[in-house]
Amino acid sequence: MNSHTGNRPHVCRYPGCPKAFTTRSNMLRHFRAHFDGSTFVPWDAACPHGHADSLRLQASLSQ
Repeated sequence: MNSHTGNRPHVCRYPGCPKAFTTRSNMLRHFRAHFDGSTFVPWDAACPHGHADSLRLQASLSQ
């Protein structure tokens, strides 16, 4: 378990970014933030924003 040992084996591969993560999924979510990764688009036209991940989309729609 990396979270208990402090081990962060999943390093962001974006040039110049020093961040590392305990899980690959967290690293990939972070990595997409370096780009215009607005892949999750709400179905509701009241929210015109794209979102980098489904959690941010859900938070936007709940506001």
